[in-house]
Amino acid sequence: MPRDVIDNTPITVLPALEQSILAVVLIDEKNDITFFNSAAEKLWRCAREDVMGRNVSVLVPRALRSTHDDLIRQNRDGGVNRIVGTSRDVEVERFDGTTFWANLSLSRIAVGGKVGYMALIRDISREVADREKIRMLSLVVRETDRGVAILDPSFRIIYVNRAFSDLFGFTFEQVVGQGLSALLTGDAADIGILNALHESARNARGFTVEIRARHASGRDIWVSATMNPVFDADGGIENIVVVLTDITEQYFLDSLQRDTLEAISSDLGLNEVMDFICRRIEQHIPDVMVAIYLIGSDDRLKCVGRASLPSELVELYDAQPIGPDAPCSGVAAITGTVAQSPAIATDPRWRNMRDATLRHGIHTAVATPIILRNSRVAGVFTCYSRTASLPGPACQKAVNASLHLCTVAIERHEAKEHISRLSDFDMLTGLPNSRWLRQNMARLLRRPGRGNLMLVTVGMDNFKHINDLFGHTAGDELIARVSNQLREIISLDDTLVRSGGDQFTIVTAGEQQHASTLSATILHQLEAPAQIGDVRIGLSASLGVAVYPENGEDGGTLLKNAESAMFQAKASGGGRCCFFSQSMNQQASDRLILAAALRDAIANNDLRLFYQPQVHARSGRLYGVEALSRWTDPKLGFVSPERFITVAEETGQI
Repeated sequence: MPRDVIDNTPITVLPALEQSILAVVLIDEKNDITFFNSAAEKLWRCAREDVMGRNVSVLVPRALRSTHDDLIRQNRDGGVNRIVGTSRDVEVERFDGTTFWANLSLSRIAVGGKVGYMALIRDISREVADREKIRMLSLVVRETDRGVAILDPSFRIIYVNRAFSDLFGFTFEQVVGQGLSALLTGDAADIGILNALHESARNARGFTVEIRARHASGRDIWVSATMNPVFDADGGIENIVVVLTDITEQYFLDSLQRDTLEAISSDLGLNEVMDFICRRIEQHIPDVMVAIYLIGSDDRLKCVGRASLPSELVELYDAQPIGPDAPCSGVAAITGTVAQSPAIATDPRWRNMRDATLRHGIHTAVATPIILRNSRVAGVFTCYSRTASLPGPACQKAVNASLHLCTVAIERHEAKEHISRLSDFDMLTGLPNSRWLRQNMARLLRRPGRGNLMLVTVGMDNFKHINDLFGHTAGDELIARVSNQLREIISLDDTLVRSGGDQFTIVTAGEQQHASTLSATILHQLEAPAQIGDVRIGLSASLGVAVYPENGEDGGTLLKNAESAMFQAKASGGGRCCFFSQSMNQQASDRLILAAALRDAIANNDLRLFYQPQVHARSGRLYGVEALSRWTDPKLGFVSPERFITVAEETGQI
């Protein structure tokens, strides 16, 4: 601006402009700087001598330099006003390279036909920074996946973000002015927790709690609610900020694991545990049907757990073979990897099951192998979807969480079965043992048969002598050989049990002649000499037969009477079969009484030893003595050695 113009009207305001707290810059008609006050010097961090007389472009922000002169010209020459009388925020670059934010206002000064301009610049860097912080905070609040609600001191909602609306299904207009507790009240909401939230906010404490809340649809959801109070300058509550996180899925997974482990530890059967897992997943994800299969010894799948899967499909899917050409469950079982069937309607592997599957509304399926800790694929966890899409991530998360639970349940089940085999089965022969027989006699007696049910007890003769002479290893080999021979003799409907050390029991059915024929076959087969090392040993057995219900109306009595008949066969010289008779009961009772009295006699040293001389008949010379044991019992009287020696051998007192 020419000097004479400054000396006219504007000159009176120059002192005021110089002292202004705002930066003031004047330019003339050629856009040269004619005034630069001290506030401007501080703002640009330069001396006025550095800019006076220079084109104003040295002060113009870089972003505006390309258009600045043209805008000034249009305003000066044509009156086009796009810059004068406006206020705008611009980023300004100082001479030292630093920048600051300024609010720029431009005024037009027309004097003597010449047009100049006055710029007022205010440093707003702090305001811009504060606005940016607010913008970023607002962005965070708007875009976060956590629900945010801001409450007034009375705990009424004054703001919610988009995630809050997504979480609860309510719009801002529906919840503004309401109390937060109206939402945090599910079917099982703990009012005490809500009261604790309020009390903690009033006492200037933050508080986090997991609570059941109500969705707009009416269903309950689980949220983690963190409440923090905001105080004014006087220490009073100005607002309360509540951050809410949807933990429904994690809560479901945690409760699924907790409840399933509790079910396993409570000794529920494997099928009950697997059914429980399937039901819980279907309650959480209604669009799927879940089934759990184990791989059988025949390489076929056996369903051990399901919830809503129809019985028709269970029967159809059960016993399906595993293999690469099978539906996805069979593929997962053979490969040990996840297998999918995204379109059952067109998948050729489903050709034998397609119609029934589609009829029940199943369109896709995903099968996940259940792999035990020893890396063995034990089964398959299959999710069938009622929609055209494969089960989603939520379903897969539930499956992944359940795989470990299935592994624990299966391994526990197999361990229990192994323990059962150890306690109920003979490890040498693999046959059921006497414990198993006692536990299952009632069931065997109820089993429909071809006639009368009979027990045939087989006892090896003089087996103790074989153990004493050749050792227990040879005795075990002999018992295993006998068990194999008996397996070959009996029919598929018969049950063979190792009921004692050298004793077997056969549960069979038929007429009495059947028992006679079976016994004769056994005696004949066992007559064949056995080879023990280099020695051939002749064998024999004694058999006892008891018939139900004539010889006993319960399993215990029947088994005792079959053994009594066997002992009678042994007492008769062995190598024969005896059918039980009532007289054997008396004999057995007498034998028990005699065995008990003999035990007392041995303990009390009541047996007496007599020496009988042995004399040569021709010469009359004494050549030895024979030691003879004699026993006279106070109650039984004289007991001959023939009686008590036999009992001593049978009872192990010899």
